[in-house]
This record gives sequence, C-alpha cells and structure tokens, in this order.
Amino acid sequence: MLSIFLLTFSNCYINPVQGNKSSPDPGVVYDGHNYYAVTTGGWDGHTFPIWQSKDLFTWSHQGFVFMNHPSWGKDSFWAP
Repeated sequence: MLSIFLLTFSNCYINPVQGNKSSPDPGVVYDGHNYYAVTTGGWDGHTFPIWQSKDLFTWSHQGFVFMNHPSWGKDSFWAP
C-alpha cells in the first residue's frame, strides 16, 4: 500500500536567518554566550555575511568577512 503525505507551509516553522537577503549554507559556532553564523553569498559587493543570535531564532547582522570581494577569490565562493 502506498501512502502519500502532503506537507503544507501552515504546519511548518520557517526561520529566516537573513530576512530578505540571500545568505545560504550557514556555518554556526557558539562562544558560550552567542551563536555566530557565517553564510555563503553577500550583497552590495560584500562577501560572507556574519550573523549573531542568543537563541538561534532571532538573528542580527554583524558585518561581513570581506567588505570588498577579494581579487584572489574570482567569482566563486562556497559555504564557510
């Protein structure tokens, strides 16, 4: 017997780390007080956004790893 289950978004929790900014593939570390996530991507010419959270639900943008795209990086960056 084959069973099919449909998942609707009304039954899911979606935790957007970055809101409307593109920041996939987060790598997260905990320093004993805060969680920090660095993500692939960036915007406005910056690369690898840095996010901070105390609870893994509420995130604030803290800056970027690279304020200008490094010349040695060409066009390809991947998850940290």
